[in-house]
Amino acid sequence: GIRVYTSSDSISRDPTYFILSGWNDVNGEWQVIAEGGLSLPSGRNSHRNPLGHITSSTPTQGDPNFYHEEVLFENTQLYSKYRVIFPGTERCVSQVELPGVLVQEGPAPGPSFTTTPAPVPLPTSAPTS
Repeated sequence: GIRVYTSSDSISRDPTYFILSGWNDVNGEWQVIAEGGLSLPSGRNSHRNPLGHITSSTPTQGDPNFYHEEVLFENTQLYSKYRVIFPGTERCVSQVELPGVLVQEGPAPGPSFTTTPAPVPLPTSAPTS
């Protein structure tokens, strides 16, 4: 899913639509994961970032202390990068979360070793003519 937290700005600047895409080196193109309408609450999260408030959210629940909307969707594809677009001009949000579970494919990589040949010994005396 995606969580969008309101800003301290005017309701008229809230996004009404989102497009979430993912990207992998394998295909080289952004793939749309989900898109849809938003209807953010009218409550404002005023002065959220300047005061350094930490978001207390989990993969299953947004922070109940801040106004936000959550849109749920399924995604089983892993991506190395994610992009969120809010179409329109002058859209303003305070925070976006992509809640989920960090997935690691296969075992963690172990140490790697490379063998190199021993250097050729240099002569210890000067050449004679």
